[in-house]
Amino acid sequence: MLEKMIDETPEAVFFRYSAGCAYQLFNLGRITKQDYDEIKNFRARGEIPDRAFLEKVYPVAIERIKRLATSLGRDYWSIEIIKKYFLEEHNRVIDRGEGYYAQAPDVIKELCKVRVGIVTGKEDRGFIVYTVDFGGREEKVVGKYLPNAKKGDKISAHWKEAVDIIR
Repeated sequence: MLEKMIDETPEAVFFRYSAGCAYQLFNLGRITKQDYDEIKNFRARGEIPDRAFLEKVYPVAIERIKRLATSLGRDYWSIEIIKKYFLEEHNRVIDRGEGYYAQAPDVIKELCKVRVGIVTGKEDRGFIVYTVDFGGREEKVVGKYLPNAKKGDKISAHWKEAVDIIR
C-alpha cells in the first residue's frame, strides 16, 4: 500500500508535503476532527486522498498554489507547480507572516518550513529514519513516505518528514 504514497502523482506529491500540517490545522480549528482522522487513516493505509478532499482540507495552500500556477500560466495540479510552491514559495509565505503565520510561535514557523538537505545516514528502526545535513545542522527526519533515499541524496523535508528526492 505504501506504493501509493511514494507515487509521483500530483495528489501524492501534495499530500506528502501537506499531510504533516494536519495536526496543526486541527488544533487551530481549521479542519474538523473527522477530516483530521481521515488524514490519519489515509496515512496509516498508505493511500492518497482525491483532489476534492485535498482542496477541502487544505484550501489556503491550494489557493496559494493556484495563484502561483496562474502567474506562470500553468495548471495548479501540475507536479512541477506543487513542488515549486513548496520548495520556493512556502517558506517565503511563512517569513512574510501571511495569514496564520503572522501570529504563529517561532517554533511552529520553523516546523512549518520546508527544508532541503543531504542525507548523511539512514537507519531502520522498524521505519526509516534519515540523518540529514541541513546546511551544517544535522537533524533526524522520518522516511516512511520516502524510503528509497540514499546517503548523498538531496531531499526535502516538512514537519520532520522526508518528502521528496530533489533531482
